[in-house]
Amino acid sequence: MRANRKSPLVGLVNAGPVGKASIFRLGSIQAHLGPVLGPNPRVGTRIVNQLGAGQPAGGAADLNRCDLIVISARAARLPGILAELDNASIRWTGKVVVLYDCGKDSRALRSLADQGASTASIARLALDEPWFVVEGDRLAVRLSRRLLDEARLPVIVVDPSAHPLLSAAGMLAGALSMPLLRASEACLRHAGVDAARGGSLALAMSREALRAYRKAGRRAWTAALAASQEDSLAEVHKALDSFDPRLEQFFRVVMGAARRLMAEETRAWAANSTAS
Repeated sequence: MRANRKSPLVGLVNAGPVGKASIFRLGSIQAHLGPVLGPNPRVGTRIVNQLGAGQPAGGAADLNRCDLIVISARAARLPGILAELDNASIRWTGKVVVLYDCGKDSRALRSLADQGASTASIARLALDEPWFVVEGDRLAVRLSRRLLDEARLPVIVVDPSAHPLLSAAGMLAGALSMPLLRASEACLRHAGVDAARGGSLALAMSREALRAYRKAGRRAWTAALAASQEDSLAEVHKALDSFDPRLEQFFRVVMGAARRLMAEETRAWAANSTAS
């Protein structure tokens, strides 16, 4: 890269809420911030004032002096931004372009990569403790990670274009657990537990399962399954069907899918252990 390794000049293209670019308020990153390009000069000036760093860009061509260009915008705005950058007098060879929390991975920057840019994406996981997930070309990942490390932010590097898998992981651990909790609450309600206590009890059961998994991993599932013998499960299916056939069907499908997945993983683990 043209700039000194210790001081890459960072340009920001921000066409979304300024809060999404709040990472640039961190002192270690502010020190590197240069041109800030907004949807128009007035907005660009406001972004600079709110971030307390950088200088308003007169146009996309001002980004030509930057080593790293970060795009922070909603996914719907990306085509227009990329068209503007494509039409600007920017020499892309040797530059790093990173999408920040745009809901897209580095594949969205293919047009710039074809012109010589190294591309990556950074996604902020919406957790109690923020984690930043980086993927893309080796050079772009290395520079992105260095800036995040300087800010002492937790970083996870994933394989290029792995964001769909990351989304699946989030849904499986998050949104898809909610129907399971609702089904648990429904079982408790049919058992005569009032709604308030049922909700608290379902959450307590979930936390206990998570603690067991954190401690024992796959073995926690084996222990739970051992406690649910076939005759007991038959009684469960019968009781559920009498109260709510849809709930019984949901239980049957989820239990069957879970058993198949865990059985396949156990076989694969055993085969790997034997091979090693």
